[in-house]
Amino acid sequence: MLAQEENLFSQVIIKKAKLNAILGQCFGLILPVTLFQSSVFILYATSLGVDKSIIMLIISLSSFFTVLQVLASFWVDSHSRKKFMSLWLAVGASFVFIAIAVPYWQENIGKDSGILLLIISVLLYVIFRNIGGTAWFPMLKDIIPSSERGRFFGILRLTWQIFVWLWILGVGFFIEDDALLWKYQLIIAIAILLNLFRTYFFMQLPEIEPNLKIKKRPIWVQIRRILRERYFQRFTLYLIGVRFFTAFALPILALFMKDLGFPDDKNILITSMYMLGSFLSYIFAGYYNDKKGSKSLFRLSQIVYVIFYIIVIFITDYSLFSSILIIIVYLFVGASDAAFGIANSSKLFQISPDNHRALYMSLVGALTSVLAGISSLGVGILIGKILPLIIWENSLIVIYSYHLLFMLSAIGLSVCFIQLKKVPKD
Repeated sequence: MLAQEENLFSQVIIKKAKLNAILGQCFGLILPVTLFQSSVFILYATSLGVDKSIIMLIISLSSFFTVLQVLASFWVDSHSRKKFMSLWLAVGASFVFIAIAVPYWQENIGKDSGILLLIISVLLYVIFRNIGGTAWFPMLKDIIPSSERGRFFGILRLTWQIFVWLWILGVGFFIEDDALLWKYQLIIAIAILLNLFRTYFFMQLPEIEPNLKIKKRPIWVQIRRILRERYFQRFTLYLIGVRFFTAFALPILALFMKDLGFPDDKNILITSMYMLGSFLSYIFAGYYNDKKGSKSLFRLSQIVYVIFYIIVIFITDYSLFSSILIIIVYLFVGASDAAFGIANSSKLFQISPDNHRALYMSLVGALTSVLAGISSLGVGILIGKILPLIIWENSLIVIYSYHLLFMLSAIGLSVCFIQLKKVPKD
């Protein structure tokens, strides 16, 4: 039986809370997007001499450590959610300053130990970020009425995507053709400082007082119960499939452009088209979800993934034609990711029970993200250590290893339509 809810706050409080949540995300998501969803960190790492497989390992860390949210969710409901979230996120962001010091470390201590320091820096960041982020969705579920969630998430994502897109555009123009290391260091440092503004806005959010007298069953007992639920099994299996075949797309496309000879500034500006596609999609995706349902939006997103993953095979060099194609791919994959995210959030809110909401949401996120991390890491090993850059070529056609990966993903996503039929209806 799906959870039934009632409004816990007045409309005035809810309206103010929506604004603070949106502003908090605008400032808070600049850092993770800079690190994981743009080519900024990838280009910084390649400038430091980091191998492709190691770059994909670093990026996949964010996915692997979502499993910490499962453990943290056991604490969240008995603590102030906004304090819990703000503290962990702020401390985690400070660890990224270590990444800025890596060039100096490599120059004075050693290249390999500097790369290890880079990994440790991002590792600490994602650990703290994942623990702190556990409180986000459970707190929003208390604040935002169920009838408004589709539109709210659409507006939320649209706003922060525009904000972050403008940031990445500015970064692209600042970088120029071949950026010096100090430019990347400055960009990351500013992103860290802007991230701290999130703490202020999150602390303004309302919340219900934690009930410290609640006696919970051991976490493993709760996990076992959730794993047996039919809604959970069908929905999570579907998400795992889709995430496994889509998680690696953004960093791999950025590496593909690097191998094709795209200058750094063009690389960053083109990857920013992903965010442009995302916020253009948010304009209608929230309303579409509320009107047609999340299952219909899942289906539409998958179709777009398949079509534009196939189009990647026509990107073969640094030319006007390939540039236009990759811009189109980024636009539509960004739009599809945005729509899929709204459908995912809406469905998850719908099926998560109130009595173990945080744990339920965290477990879904952990399972799907770990598989996404395995996918990204595996793809990184394939392109960095196993597959040659060019698999086959003649005077007319060139087939890169990247083409093979996207074709296999398109096939895998097509198979996922079978599992989508088993996802519960809205």
